[in-house]
Amino acid sequence: MLTSALYLKPLPAVVAAFLCLAAFGQTSPDATQFEIEGIRLGMPLKGAMAALREHNAKIRLAPESVRPMGTATPYTYGINAVGEGEGFYFVVTMPPNAVTVTKLTWVAHFTGDSIPKQDVLVANLARKYGRISWDTGPAALSIGTRDVFWIDDEQGNRVSLKPPPRCLGQSTYFMNGLKPGSRNQWDPLNVRLPPVAARLRIEEGFVNREDPVADECSKYSMVHARLFRAQMMGVSVPNLVEYLVLLAASGPLDRKATEATHELWRKTAPPAPKGANTKGK
Repeated sequence: MLTSALYLKPLPAVVAAFLCLAAFGQTSPDATQFEIEGIRLGMPLKGAMAALREHNAKIRLAPESVRPMGTATPYTYGINAVGEGEGFYFVVTMPPNAVTVTKLTWVAHFTGDSIPKQDVLVANLARKYGRISWDTGPAALSIGTRDVFWIDDEQGNRVSLKPPPRCLGQSTYFMNGLKPGSRNQWDPLNVRLPPVAARLRIEEGFVNREDPVADECSKYSMVHARLFRAQMMGVSVPNLVEYLVLLAASGPLDRKATEATHELWRKTAPPAPKGANTKGK
């Protein structure tokens, strides 16, 4: 059973694979064209798993499920996949939808002589995904992390805007949790959707207690890259990147699928007993 965070053994070869990103030029603004390592948003899970195995045959899979109130059968909402210096985390659609990918997070760990410079990583990402919508800039890496965004509206048009911070914390675009004991430092390996958030999406719908701002955030499709500064023996190294976390997510795809699941649950789940309190279960 995998822990709540990804565990990655450093693998320099991941760098070589990543530096080939420029070979995959984005040709369409459609959200389904946002892809990571051959896996696209909206792709059927079977196809996504085939692409994942082709990319890394040593990946280990751990499905994540939650059982909503009044149901006997768990709903699988996520898949954790780890192996050989990288990790993937999928958020997938639940019944009655056909199982497809609505969010994908990729974590790559760079090490040794192959640790890349931030300008090389960002340039390759820009060649892959096109015009950048927002970038916190190179200086941000010296503080700990640099964030770069590619954002399309519902019509598939690239927009130039700073993502509202509240939107980045809600389930569709959630990327990293904080390091244990820290108030301002992200943990590059803590990328999994909390089970309570998955359950509330089923029981309360796309807009719920965990995601009260989901409505105003749902119109975007986004790629979000977070670069983590490199450290050697506890000392930060300027301009070098130790971890890359890359997220692709679609608000329209996620909202449609989540509302369909909520409607199915609403019609089939028995009413809660009077006085029942299911918060946090």
